[in-house]
Amino acid sequence: KMKQTNPANRIERTKSAPLSFLRRLLIPVLVILLLGVFASLSLIESSKESATADEVAHIPAGISYVQTDDYRMNPEHPMLIKYLSGLSAQAFTHPHINKNFDGYKQHNQWIFGRELLYSTPGNNPDAIVFWGRLPVLILALALGVLIFLFASSMFGRTAGLAALSLYCLDPTMIAYSHLVTFDLPMTTFVTAAIYCLWLAYKKYSWIACALAGCFFGLALISKISALSSLLLVSLFLIPVTMKLKPSIRGKFYLKNIALVYAASFGTIRLAYL
Repeated sequence: KMKQTNPANRIERTKSAPLSFLRRLLIPVLVILLLGVFASLSLIESSKESATADEVAHIPAGISYVQTDDYRMNPEHPMLIKYLSGLSAQAFTHPHINKNFDGYKQHNQWIFGRELLYSTPGNNPDAIVFWGRLPVLILALALGVLIFLFASSMFGRTAGLAALSLYCLDPTMIAYSHLVTFDLPMTTFVTAAIYCLWLAYKKYSWIACALAGCFFGLALISKISALSSLLLVSLFLIPVTMKLKPSIRGKFYLKNIALVYAASFGTIRLAYL
């Protein structure tokens, strides 16, 4: 005998389908909304703020990297964030470097920065600073996405949304999201590395471990203090091995820690080619 379907049940399922779709859509919409608010507040503040003391050195140094392939300006910090900042400023404003100025000849980052921004005819300092900050904002948005994914993976999408809300509405995060400094970008890359190791813990993949190494390498060429997270990355690999038989844990751990460090070194080497 064929089982009879109650028409009322069919109507109820038909009505609930759009509601189910809307519920699934709600979280992504809220994530996009929060990130949009975060980006808007950051861009508005960026357009109103002049260059900070550090940015006077960092942004012009990045422009000199892009134009001259010479990394002697601001040598105390790794080059990645300054290079990305200089690349953005170069693409949107086409600043000019006067190689006859004292700051460039002496490789004095502070004098060179002031000369490039405020003493070189044709250079618009407000536009250079605004567009130079754009890569940091993009990395800040990427950190927000990582926070949502990480928290959602561990505790559910509601927890992920709560964590993202705290991040996007934090005045300190908004303030630093458009400044060409190195702490927030380094945090983005370290978080990405640890998230990859978390994925490897949930379901092992050598690709996840290699990506963790790549992100760790990007953190190191963002700020040298990322070396402090070396122990953190090493510790996060330990849970990945705990699902294995005790007899092969040591060998598996050494193999994967070597993969992470090799990927990190390779990333750093490629960046300086």
